[in-house]
Amino acid sequence: MDISYKAQVRSMLGCLLFSCTVGENAATTLNDNVQVTVPTGRDSTIVIRFAQPLDVESITSRGLKLTRQHVDGKRSIEKDLEVTVSRVTAHQVYLETTASLAESGLLKITYQPGGNWKYADGTRVDALHTVVGARPGLVERWGHIDQRRWVGPNLWANRLQDWQVRNGRLECITATAHPPMRTVHAITREVSIQEGEEFHLAVQVKGPVNALREDQSLAGFLIGAGNGWLDYRAAAVVQAFSGLGGGLLCVVDYAANRLTFRNNHDEEHGHVYPELDGIEYIPGESSIDRCEGDMLLELTVRKESDDDYTLALTGWDVRRGTFLGTAVLQHRPASDIRGSLALVAHPGKAGFQAPLAFADFRCWGPMIRIRTDRQFGPVAGALYSLNGDVLRMAIQFMPLAWPGVLLDRHPAPLLARLEFRKRGSGTWQKADVARISQPEYMAFFRIEPWDGSQEYEYRVTFRDKWQKDHVYPGIIRRDPVDQEVVSFVALTGMGVMGRRADSDRLGEGAEAVEDQPPSGRWTPSNMWFPHSETVANIKAQDPDIIFFTGDQIYENNPTKPDRRDRFPVLDYLYKWYLWHWSFREVTRNRPVICQVDDHDVYAGNVWGYSGALNLTGYNYDTGGYMMDPLFVQLVERTQCLHNPDPYRFTEPMKNSIQTYFGSLTYGGISFAILEDRKFKSPPPLGSYTPTDEILLGTPQLRFLDEWASDKANAAVKVVISQTTYASTHTAWDDLGMKDYDSGGYPKEGRDRALKAFRKARAFIVAGDQHLGTVIRMGIEKPGDAALQFCVPAVGNIYWRWFFPEPLLTQWEQSGVVPDVSGDYRDGFGNHFRMIAVANPGSPDVMRLGRTRAWLPQDDDVIRKRVSKGDGYGRVVVDKAKRQITLECYPFDADLSHGQAAQFPGWPQTFGFDKL
Repeated sequence: MDISYKAQVRSMLGCLLFSCTVGENAATTLNDNVQVTVPTGRDSTIVIRFAQPLDVESITSRGLKLTRQHVDGKRSIEKDLEVTVSRVTAHQVYLETTASLAESGLLKITYQPGGNWKYADGTRVDALHTVVGARPGLVERWGHIDQRRWVGPNLWANRLQDWQVRNGRLECITATAHPPMRTVHAITREVSIQEGEEFHLAVQVKGPVNALREDQSLAGFLIGAGNGWLDYRAAAVVQAFSGLGGGLLCVVDYAANRLTFRNNHDEEHGHVYPELDGIEYIPGESSIDRCEGDMLLELTVRKESDDDYTLALTGWDVRRGTFLGTAVLQHRPASDIRGSLALVAHPGKAGFQAPLAFADFRCWGPMIRIRTDRQFGPVAGALYSLNGDVLRMAIQFMPLAWPGVLLDRHPAPLLARLEFRKRGSGTWQKADVARISQPEYMAFFRIEPWDGSQEYEYRVTFRDKWQKDHVYPGIIRRDPVDQEVVSFVALTGMGVMGRRADSDRLGEGAEAVEDQPPSGRWTPSNMWFPHSETVANIKAQDPDIIFFTGDQIYENNPTKPDRRDRFPVLDYLYKWYLWHWSFREVTRNRPVICQVDDHDVYAGNVWGYSGALNLTGYNYDTGGYMMDPLFVQLVERTQCLHNPDPYRFTEPMKNSIQTYFGSLTYGGISFAILEDRKFKSPPPLGSYTPTDEILLGTPQLRFLDEWASDKANAAVKVVISQTTYASTHTAWDDLGMKDYDSGGYPKEGRDRALKAFRKARAFIVAGDQHLGTVIRMGIEKPGDAALQFCVPAVGNIYWRWFFPEPLLTQWEQSGVVPDVSGDYRDGFGNHFRMIAVANPGSPDVMRLGRTRAWLPQDDDVIRKRVSKGDGYGRVVVDKAKRQITLECYPFDADLSHGQAAQFPGWPQTFGFDKL
């Protein structure tokens, strides 16, 4: 066990002046040494204080060797034992003790310096009253890890590709200056301003190379991230650009050669982090630029009054044992203190030419709460489906390769074990053992036959290299085929935030609005992850199954990827883990179906053209996937591998692209899970004109024909599709309704699909379009085809609405919202009948444009999320009454209001005979 002690010297104001470190190597036997670091050339006193009187024999039996001069012939020690070190010539002295003595809580250490040490106000340092215990507050230990991308269960790294653990250290390995500030948040530590008077952070930073000193590079701590406004998961994403709620940087500035405090809540200068006023700097015995090895950074935050805190940041040269300086900042409000705690590595203007490394990250004190329930990993989440007697389950792991796996030609396999038992029984049964695949880090299980009439508990166990078992539990529900009422929810478009973490002041593509502030970057008005309100409502409604229809991630949110990389696995996993972090509490305990949409595969739109590869980088001309086909397959494996067995066909796809479309029977409902992007022809834009208007493609149409003919075990049939089969949104002043991204294009392919749906008497649930609608589609005339429910986006980055002229002008002139229901044709000539629509707010809001970076906040840039169209859909199938009810909820609906909690126009109920 690694044990050390840390003693700190304060001024009467509570400011940290300097500290000494007491450390002990791994102590497994008696007589290991406690290493005491003291200033050289001065008289110093080490005070060993016991928590209770002890006799000498008891102390000796616990491993502390006492000499005669220590006790002056006494048989017991009532309080303190002092060892005076006169004018130390070396910076280390040793006292023999053991780890067991320290861990027992009997041994505590204080340090009283001699000589001419003075406080900042000139008064002499007489004594130290802080008493510290054994090596407090370890957040994460990396000493046993040679190489791994995952930084540990107590931490969240921004971004995954910018950090690694190597040779026992946490390294920031980015060589690019954008995005700027990289962070690693301590997700299991929480600052409570109601408890205690102080807290401390400590970390060792590997000495930077000279190149890091040339361009304003910073390293150290971030405190107060999220300002206490945000869910701890949202606060853990604070990184890159500053903004309201961004916190306070406590860092070493390598260019200025000093310790300092920087502003991370500035909305005007997102990547500048201006220095705060009122910093008092106390130089040390040596300068920071002479520190060639590790620098020990220690931050002390002390409460002076209810809303007045003092911060002191101190640096030590670990190898030389010299004091490098202290920066003191007084009279800071509690808003600077509450929030997430993080390590910071800012690459400055040029990027890190060599890794900047951290070790021994610690956080302790009475203001710190430890929340082990917030650990994340090694399992990120579990997804499963149950189709008849076939159970398919996919377990997503963090990048947890142990030493050598990334380099060995024949690495040891990473294995996961699945076990289950009937709920409430005591005996676990082994289901299977699966290899964790790389580079996506997934374990897949397919079990047949499975008894769907029973509810089971399951647990997934991963045993690491050090023989520690990590367990992830959940529930496999029974198939509710005998229930009269079965419900499911559908979600799409899970944007993380409006203004991106690495965007400029206004946000990409946005313009300033007169007399309106932007949404505060790190506030609930702009930060929607982890969609807590929506998840809480889904848990309360307790659906039988959940459908995610696509855009589980957005490639540019919260940060943009490197577009030169066509296989950005780590960037994708970083964003995919955020999705699991949001939804895993509802997905681990019920079946889930996922579909992949355009943003999931890093495209603004996808016309897959049977798996074609787009080499132009502009997917409006020749169609096809813009990313490496292997990347497309990786995304589909992570999101869809747990889906029911796919439909098999013989026609080859291009570039070895695979498919996952197929059928699911669950709860007495027959579902067709489609891929309306993968076969679709590109639009007639640019230099390319398609020769055939393909939408679903021959294999899917054949599947739909077989599915429509199968009437067994299905009270009703439902099509789950990524997008809508008409273009049902308008510009604010134009009846455009011609969106090639929708299933309204190509018209011939769309009509073929509707005829297949009509044969099955199915209704359609779709997403993608961001706008909640219920329409009755038409082929020859309005209303002669299937009913379609498009669910709204959960986190709507790009607003859409349906308000054709002259109705919009009528609204603006009268102030009365007009009825927009009725029969329409979109820009492709497709008939549809608008039944209900969840338009997002007022004409003024719509005139702001479609992006969400700059919105009217009514002087509340913190809490008010202007997102009236954001939400999700719910479908209730009543088999006894032979009807379906379509429900549409805002993201933060108050379910206690009953039907009034929904968007105006919902619920909508239809008999089976009207589908």
